[in-house]
Amino acid sequence: MSNAFDIHSLWINRSITKARGSLERCNNATGIIEVNRKDSMGRTVLQLIASETDVGALEWLELLLGFAGLQINTQDRESGWSALHRAMWVGNIAGSRLLLARSDVETQLKDREGLTAFDLYNSTVDGTNPSDVHSLSYPPRVELFTWGSNRNFILGLSGDGDRAFPEKGRLGWAIHLHHSH
Repeated sequence: MSNAFDIHSLWINRSITKARGSLERCNNATGIIEVNRKDSMGRTVLQLIASETDVGALEWLELLLGFAGLQINTQDRESGWSALHRAMWVGNIAGSRLLLARSDVETQLKDREGLTAFDLYNSTVDGTNPSDVHSLSYPPRVELFTWGSNRNFILGLSGDGDRAFPEKGRLGWAIHLHHSH
């Protein structure tokens, strides 16, 4: 098709002027541009642009978000990340805000690991995720305290009496009991 425009090539060459003209022609039905087409790695141009933090990328993002046929929640092939996942991962706050301003963005969309874009962002900020237990001590030190009603030995403690105060459980005993069934 002689009227088809490759938006990926325009992005790679950072040809914003040509992209703007191509998108205008497409909106006037004189050309075809596939804004949702995926590259060989399964990424849309929106996802690539959202992954960038430079000011020029923000202008591209605004341009694409104005295109009527844009599918904003498309997930990539590798990780299941949307444009919002990618923007959050790299700390592209301005880009994330532009994406979040859209009424059709799915903030609860999960990637292949079950993470939303906000979960992914939190994983990049110190202090928002628990420390790796192996970095604290190995084997990890785990203590279990239980209290309350112990009917049917639900607390994992010997004896069926209720506990008014926390009592330290014996994890080895509870694991052995669990595997004996």
